[in-house]
Amino acid sequence: MLTALLDGQKISATDPRWDNRKEELRALCNERAVCPICGQPVICRFGQVYIHHFGHRNKSDCPGSNESAEYMRAKALLYQFLLERIGNAGTVELEYPLPALKSTCGIHIRLNDGRRRAVEFFCGQWKSRELQARLDYFKANDIDTMWLISMSRFPDFEPDGRTVVFKSPAERALMSSSGLDKFCVSDWFERWQRKVFFKLPADEESGCSLCFFDTETKEIKFMRSLILDSCVSIFRVGATLKGTLDNIRLSDKKHVWYLEQEEIWKERWLEVKQSMPVPKTALQNISSMTKPSPANRFAITTPLFSRTPVIKQPQKPVELPKESSERYHCELCGGIFSEGDMSIYQLSTKRGKCKKCMYS
Repeated sequence: MLTALLDGQKISATDPRWDNRKEELRALCNERAVCPICGQPVICRFGQVYIHHFGHRNKSDCPGSNESAEYMRAKALLYQFLLERIGNAGTVELEYPLPALKSTCGIHIRLNDGRRRAVEFFCGQWKSRELQARLDYFKANDIDTMWLISMSRFPDFEPDGRTVVFKSPAERALMSSSGLDKFCVSDWFERWQRKVFFKLPADEESGCSLCFFDTETKEIKFMRSLILDSCVSIFRVGATLKGTLDNIRLSDKKHVWYLEQEEIWKERWLEVKQSMPVPKTALQNISSMTKPSPANRFAITTPLFSRTPVIKQPQKPVELPKESSERYHCELCGGIFSEGDMSIYQLSTKRGKCKKCMYS
């Protein structure tokens, strides 16, 4: 673990203020420091190989006694990153105590407006039951949590190049909707550029995200738009995005992390969303122009050389031809569908993809 209690005050083994005073810290801690979880005496472990940390003086079954070097390194990196990014917007605490779980939270954030957030790194240190208990605790206490997973657990793609298998239930439990998954559902922007009318995917049908972190290189990989495929462990992947911790941006409204390169998709999404109603509105305008006004159903006209008025017979209102349900053809299955059963289609040819083929 990276923190200990020295005379009731939390201290950190990675605090830069102790860089030139390690032996002084060692002497103090070896006499008076205790574990913040179990209260047992701890000693400093300031070697040349592993990250500087604290360990229990005696053998213990405390959850903080068997942390891996990768887990401690991840907490140190993420803590420093969040200190710089959060700044004066809130307080950031390393290894925040969770008495109900007899454990600690990797990094806890309390924003100035009262909102609470947490950042956790998972590298297999918790069993499924312990992980679920942690998830339930964060949810019950309204703590919005960002999970990062060890890059060593990044799955290989199947031969089809579009699906992955998550054999462990941990990754499936850590999937969460980011609000950015809809950007990766399909080539919606290219379709819009080709002037193909289609329904934009919603958040609830766009799948979830996972974030993987390499503590050695600081590389980050996002899997976006993970959608369940043929069984509980196989998922289709909308996109895999790569970057580094320095490229990460933090959303203010929702605790979502995203890469700098994803910002352009927000702008494009708004542009497409604003332009999508245009074809439908144009059809409605044409329909309203062809409907006759009730006040002018019978027009009375008098010819120039006629003594008797000529009553012009009412004409039938011009109606737009109704779309037949058999005019929309699916290019994948060859079926014929009504407009409501089509996911996307070309306005000029009435050809496209039905909803069943689109999401199967």
